[in-house]
Amino acid sequence: MRSLILVSLLFSFQANANGWDFFGNNFNNNNRTSSNDGYRQVDIMAGVPQIKAPVQFDVTFDEADFEAKPWLKEFEWVIVVNKAQGGADRQSARIYHNQVLVTASEIIDDLRANNYNEPQHLADLKNRLWAPNVFKVSTGREEYEMAGEHGSHSDSYTITPSGYFVPQSFQPKHKSEAYSAVECSETGEPVAVTTGYGFFQSTSYEQRPKCIYMENVTFFNGAIALHKAIPGTEPVLGTKASGGCVRMPAPVAAYLYSHLQQATGVNVPVIRQDGTVKTDPKTGEVVHTNVHTSVWGKIPAHNVLIIVKS
Repeated sequence: MRSLILVSLLFSFQANANGWDFFGNNFNNNNRTSSNDGYRQVDIMAGVPQIKAPVQFDVTFDEADFEAKPWLKEFEWVIVVNKAQGGADRQSARIYHNQVLVTASEIIDDLRANNYNEPQHLADLKNRLWAPNVFKVSTGREEYEMAGEHGSHSDSYTITPSGYFVPQSFQPKHKSEAYSAVECSETGEPVAVTTGYGFFQSTSYEQRPKCIYMENVTFFNGAIALHKAIPGTEPVLGTKASGGCVRMPAPVAAYLYSHLQQATGVNVPVIRQDGTVKTDPKTGEVVHTNVHTSVWGKIPAHNVLIIVKS
């Protein structure tokens, strides 16, 4: 019996010692980070990212490509996003409609004709331009960020992947699950919370953060989208500031959301993300499709191409 007790004590001591050693080493190595669930292990060895960076390709675009790549002309709309950090047109978007650049004044006239209800954004658009037809945007911060940074709820790469894309889904309003609190309020006002039952039931009011929504959303690469800049972020348009999406001036996002959805009923070339076109191995002809499939499901092909330049 004494031998059994001694062995048990030794085993317990060794287990606790290992436990404290594990905790101490990881605490000292800063391998724990705060989250909504308290503290969680990020990486035992060296804080190595546990998620994969998004796939991207080193693609370029020049207006001469409309001639060099004739299949580009088959797209009614071509949106070119430049995610470079430097240069006169850094962090910008150009909109081509039938190979002609759309200007800010055209967007304003179009929205006014369609009773756009945010006149303050129309007046502000002049401040969100690099040139009359070059619009300031914000693409991803291009970093690996831990949960809690910039208000995110999980580790992520804040990268806007470069490449050629087509629309995958259109949504007028989409809650950002990555940046909205788990329990948030539509308005940011206190929320009534009822607890207990019968005689013991009571109601209190909890202050919850306002949910973060993206508006006039055009998803083109999974969760990556073109959308209206989140209110309050307009002044930083023209710099890398997003979690991966392409934030746009409100009128530009509204204009695209309206027109791109209508560009349907067509067969469009099948373009790979690296910018190459799919061809029939027997005939060499460009392959076309009238439907696009993605994580959002199937939608009719839209006569739209979105190019994110690296």
